[in-house]
Amino acid sequence: MTTQLSYFFKTTRDKLNLTQKQMALELDVSLDAIKKIEAGNTHFPSTKVLAGLAKLTSMHETDIIQEIIFNHSCYNGHENDFTDCCKNYLAYLYINGYSINKHLRVIQVVENKQITINCTILSKKTDSNYKIGVDTCNNFFKLRQILRENINQNMKDIQIFTHVVAPFMNEQTAFKEIQVVFNSNSNEEIELYKELCHSFSNLFNLNVYFVLYNDKTHEIESKHKFS
Repeated sequence: MTTQLSYFFKTTRDKLNLTQKQMALELDVSLDAIKKIEAGNTHFPSTKVLAGLAKLTSMHETDIIQEIIFNHSCYNGHENDFTDCCKNYLAYLYINGYSINKHLRVIQVVENKQITINCTILSKKTDSNYKIGVDTCNNFFKLRQILRENINQNMKDIQIFTHVVAPFMNEQTAFKEIQVVFNSNSNEEIELYKELCHSFSNLFNLNVYFVLYNDKTHEIESKHKFS
């Protein structure tokens, strides 16, 4: 069975013109481990293998995991519904102790127009009951364009937030956090982040965070919790 990890791994090995035995030596793992990866018996690399792949390819570990995640079966061809920054942030979370459980793709009707809300549920690898939901601020932009211009901006944002969190509230899950991701390399998203952080109210009794993430340095630059 071919998985995205096995595809990435074998493609990398071919580019480097290495045999399986040579790859095992480069990564300091057993030949059997290499064979299992290429046979598709594992979906994600171990910490040791990931570090070795990053060194061999001169890629950041987060970028490698991003490639693997967004060809993972849970996205069912909907990986292009996510911004590159959100994809990278999900990879960042994976490296920092989270597993991806489920992709939510909910179609809503707003002002007689259909809009698709895409978000992801993750859980801590050490505690499967510790679940978080991750969404992209792109949904705010889409919904703002659709809602009527004569609605007060604050009321408009309340309606937007209702649509954004709806997929999570429909799940039979107690979320520890719901995170909305903004790209710190986008001036437009930085302005929206600042605006919402200063003017927005949390009406749903949820632990909601706005996260300003840098997908170039792979770091969280700011994280704002709504009270």
